Amino acid sequence: VVGEGQDVSLVVDSDLPVVAERPMYFNYRTPSTPVPYPLAEAEGLLLISPISYQETVGIMYHEASQYDIHNELARARVMVPEGGCVRDDNPEARFPGWEPERWGDPYYWVQDSRGRGTFSTTAVDVGAKAGCAVLSPVDGVVDNVEPYALYGSYPDQRVAIIPDGHPDLRVIVVHIETGVNQGQRVAAGETVLGTVRALSRYFRSDIGRYYTGDMGDHAHVQINLVPQGVTLGGK
Repeated sequence: VVGEGQDVSLVVDSDLPVVAERPMYFNYRTPSTPVPYPLAEAEGLLLISPISYQETVGIMYHEASQYDIHNELARARVMVPEGGCVRDDNPEARFPGWEPERWGDPYYWVQDSRGRGTFSTTAVDVGAKAGCAVLSPVDGVVDNVEPYALYGSYPDQRVAIIPDGHPDLRVIVVHIETGVNQGQRVAAGETVLGTVRALSRYFRSDIGRYYTGDMGDHAHVQINLVPQGVTLGGK
């Protein structure tokens, strides 16, 4: 279910002749309920996509930055993607022992190296139209909500969640207009953290430029390791 005002495409890769129908069935009067779906596994956590299935434009994994917005070591954890890999453009930075599956749902890309010195699946961008709801990827408690300047120039907001059973981890979600508060309990795939920020007002993100073909608005997720008992602070 694509939804009103959105685009969709399909690539078929085959060694045999293919006969394809191009159906376009839709009903805007009774849209289906947005469905959350598994995105990746990391450190024993199952991450739910921050964007519902119907509103996901594309998924691109990439190298996380070495440092967080406070210029402290992020220690981003490796995520093992669910689904099938359409194209891995950074095989040299794969986590040792991990091989992407060719087929599966959802499909995703792995971006070429950004020269950050981290593994290729330590961060993920889930593409969506600006204004789409951003869901919590895990069950847990909001540790921190704070504004910051993306790349030192563009206004953005960041939510850090302490996932249940993992006090030394922080699930980080950025590029959103937040709607939650510090100390608030959140449920995976249910609690709305905010909405996708229109970063395309300022620049075209890599997921759009190199993969989805749109302007690249998205929600970014990564998991950082912090010393146990540390609170990042903020508003």
